[in-house]
Amino acid sequence: MVMRQSTPAERFEAMIEALRRNGMSYGEISRESGVGRSTCWRGGNGEIRQPSHQCFERIERVYQARCRETK
Repeated sequence: MVMRQSTPAERFEAMIEALRRNGMSYGEISRESGVGRSTCWRGGNGEIRQPSHQCFERIERVYQARCRETK
């Protein structure tokens, strides 16, 4: 069985979903990351096929800070 690697869009969506599960609103994610609220919403709902490198890094930074501190 070959495991398929997740795409950047799938990882982007998963990070936003994890932040939402940790109690953050799209507005809070947007403010902390510097990524637009509509981009956060679209990313969290799987509507972004190719997140920009900059958006991905900004969301990842918030994800690492927020989700790692709760583990």
